[in-house]
Amino acid sequence: MSLVLLIKWIEQILQKNTIQVFQPIFQYSLSENKTVVAAFRKYIMLENIKNIWTTYIIAPLSKLLSPLTKLLAGWFEPIGQLLHPYKERFDESWAGFFMDHPRLAIWLRRGTKVLAALYAFYFVFAIGLFGEIPTVEELKDLQTLNTSEVYTADSVLIGKFYLENRKDIRYEDLPQHLVDALVSEEDKRYWSHSGVDFRALGRVFYYSLLKGDERSGGGSTLSQQLAKNIYGRKKYFMFSTPINKVKEMLIARRLERAYDKQNLLALYLNTVPFGGNVFGVEMASKRFFNKTAKELKVEEAAVLVGMLQKNTRYNPRRDPKASMKRRNEVLNSMVENGKLDKKTAETLKKDTIKLDYQPVLNRDAMGSYFKDYLRTLMPKLLEPYKKEDGTAYDIYKDGLKIYTSVESQLQLLAEEAVTERMNELQKNFDNHWSGDKWWGDDKWLEDAMRNSPRWKALVTDGWKDERIRKHFMTEKIPMTVFTWENGKPAEDERTMTPLDSIKYYFRQLNTGFMVTDAKNGLIKAWVGGTDFNFFQYDHVRAKRQVGSTFKPIVYAKAIQAGIRPCEYISNQFTAYLPDHTTKSGYDLTEAEKADQRLAWAPRNSNEDYTGSYSLEGALTNSVNVITANLINRIGYGAVAQLAKDMGVTSDMQQDLSIALGTTDISLYDMMKVYGTFAARGRRPELMPVLKVATRDGKIIVDFTKDINPNKWQQVLSPDHADMMTKMMKSVVNDGTAGRLRYKYEVNNDIAGKTGTTQNHADGWFMCYTPNIVCGAWVGGTIPAVRFRDMSYGQGAYMALPVCALFLQKLYKHPSYAALKNEKFLEPAKWVKDSMNCDPKIYSQSELEYLDSMRRSEQVDTSAAPIELTPSQDKFPEEVKQQEDKKNDDHDLRSGSIQPATLPKPSKTTTVVPQNKLEQKPLKGNR
Repeated sequence: MSLVLLIKWIEQILQKNTIQVFQPIFQYSLSENKTVVAAFRKYIMLENIKNIWTTYIIAPLSKLLSPLTKLLAGWFEPIGQLLHPYKERFDESWAGFFMDHPRLAIWLRRGTKVLAALYAFYFVFAIGLFGEIPTVEELKDLQTLNTSEVYTADSVLIGKFYLENRKDIRYEDLPQHLVDALVSEEDKRYWSHSGVDFRALGRVFYYSLLKGDERSGGGSTLSQQLAKNIYGRKKYFMFSTPINKVKEMLIARRLERAYDKQNLLALYLNTVPFGGNVFGVEMASKRFFNKTAKELKVEEAAVLVGMLQKNTRYNPRRDPKASMKRRNEVLNSMVENGKLDKKTAETLKKDTIKLDYQPVLNRDAMGSYFKDYLRTLMPKLLEPYKKEDGTAYDIYKDGLKIYTSVESQLQLLAEEAVTERMNELQKNFDNHWSGDKWWGDDKWLEDAMRNSPRWKALVTDGWKDERIRKHFMTEKIPMTVFTWENGKPAEDERTMTPLDSIKYYFRQLNTGFMVTDAKNGLIKAWVGGTDFNFFQYDHVRAKRQVGSTFKPIVYAKAIQAGIRPCEYISNQFTAYLPDHTTKSGYDLTEAEKADQRLAWAPRNSNEDYTGSYSLEGALTNSVNVITANLINRIGYGAVAQLAKDMGVTSDMQQDLSIALGTTDISLYDMMKVYGTFAARGRRPELMPVLKVATRDGKIIVDFTKDINPNKWQQVLSPDHADMMTKMMKSVVNDGTAGRLRYKYEVNNDIAGKTGTTQNHADGWFMCYTPNIVCGAWVGGTIPAVRFRDMSYGQGAYMALPVCALFLQKLYKHPSYAALKNEKFLEPAKWVKDSMNCDPKIYSQSELEYLDSMRRSEQVDTSAAPIELTPSQDKFPEEVKQQEDKKNDDHDLRSGSIQPATLPKPSKTTTVVPQNKLEQKPLKGNR
């Protein structure tokens, strides 16, 4: 019955005028703090607050509580009747007490209501309405959490999942001055309270809410902070802070029952974050002072305790001045708490902070990016499977054994290939931009500064933009930065301004590389970047424009739509208008040239617009004009749908330009696309995990049972997929990926496609053999970071070598050498017959014109293909290779004209006027 009355009382309280509830506060604080009054009036004393309160809170709550009230009333009615005589006696006694002691009676009634409200509030949390509160027994297990282990397919342990990167220390091994500094600064009454310091809470309420003094702190005890460190905080709209605070109070009280004060303090110091994936005072001592926590001096302990408030802002390496000021505040607290004499404190405060910084880098760990991917993937994979008690598995606590599809040897070879290529490419990039402004528009630097953690931390501290910008540009700070040393990733100690640091990191090229099994979809290698210690952004999952690696999707759809592989399509420079009509690209108005919405006129990168191409010839030479012709005929909607069917998850813009790879797509998705070609039209289901077991070996789930390529969705017919394989073999043998053969001498059966985006900001290479699929992206952090010209910015120069080096290493490895002898399945006879045609033909007019040019020696049509030759003083080794074999990405082999041997033009071949042949439009995508 008391519960029924309590619910009704809550309803009555909620229905009261909010302004009246807060009126005593206004009256009290009017003379004390006008700012408080203004704040309350701004956020509470709004004219329509009562209507909003009634409509959106009271009405739904009343409706929600009404059935419960009626139900409880029915349950308690017999009890109420039984207790009715006693209630009458109590009412008579209370009336007499009220007459004799009215003021005391009023305060007792108010206190009873407050206690009832607090009990209701506690009841709401106790039943788990805002999340489950761990029991005392569960909290006792915090020190014995079991880490999960990650294994490769060949049972090599490559990592563990744990809550923090920490090393535990016993209370007995903590120096007393560290304990004193912590308690003095964070929780002066730690040894006397039971998890919640109500005096501190009262102080916070008075000074923060009534006096407007934010320096009063948050009132959280060390036990509450420990609860927050372990369980984190969740968002509950505008009520996040009070709800999380109450949850932390409840957990703190239970922590105090689960541990004694000493062990609880040690647990806190073992879990507290110090930034940079460093948790616990032992790891922090190693990082900043190169010593154990037991060896810390008083002033060093004060530095670490000071970091607990804001570990980034008071990091002694990033901001020594701020850290020193904060350290001195901790020393003052020790003096006030009687744990340090004033004279000693004043002496210590004069000393600068002496660091012996030791970055904790785990560069030997294999598959760091892949393991980071698993960190987010595993909870989703394990969601359908529950423990015996019905709760979900936790990779951080349940000691699972996760067996992945990655093979240790292939992962090592992939990482070696990435390291070898990116070290060389970064040197070339630095040399290419030596002394020049390589970052392009300064807006990139401005955006990077404002989005940096340092800028945001300074804003939080109340700094103005002008002061922050001056700090970024002028104040030099010791930093540990990424570098290349002896051909391997390393770190370097430098002193530089924050802006110089941004410029330095902008200049670093990065990559994503992936290998999958072509026959079953198993992920065999995953490299998301050059060094996970410095670059956590995973470029396997990142989305960038894919350039010409998208073109095979267009050609596959063209074949599906009935366009014959040997249909010759004119290589005319053509513009496509919004009304679906076309006109010559040379006839564009100035407005149409300036606005792609008025006319889209893709250009060939080699500036050649002669002849007509078969589909194979156009894809081999990555001819943009032909690709645009195809998508205009079959429709961009049909192409976008096929891309989705083949595994692309990105939203695709609805225009013709998608044909040239203007959509941002991840390398992960492109692996599915090329895996579809490799699997003869079936889209693969990429699989990163084979099975998961408990720590005692019991299998939770075996994903290998789901491996069945015959059930993969057939999005291309096998014959159409074979046609695409033949075309992309030609890309490797005779086209833009030719250096895979002549420079890297990878001579096995292989099909692939290069890709280069506008302004050569992104370099791609996708390829597959009968056994594996490989993909590589190379580029900068932002598109502004790029080579200046196509000769170095093309996918064949940037990304292809990553795949080539991997294949070289793969075929030299004894365990995988036999793979290079595998052959693609022989296509059906009708497929070979339908593709038996020359890649390019010329009209009679073109032949006559080119022959006349050759005879007059204005052009040497018998010479090697046209190329973009790099300067002799910058890449002599590359120049030598290009002298041996002319540049493949600008291949005009069909321009090596021998008129007597050229095929006669077909009837469908378009004649290109002579005056058009000499015009040279701008370059386009590759």
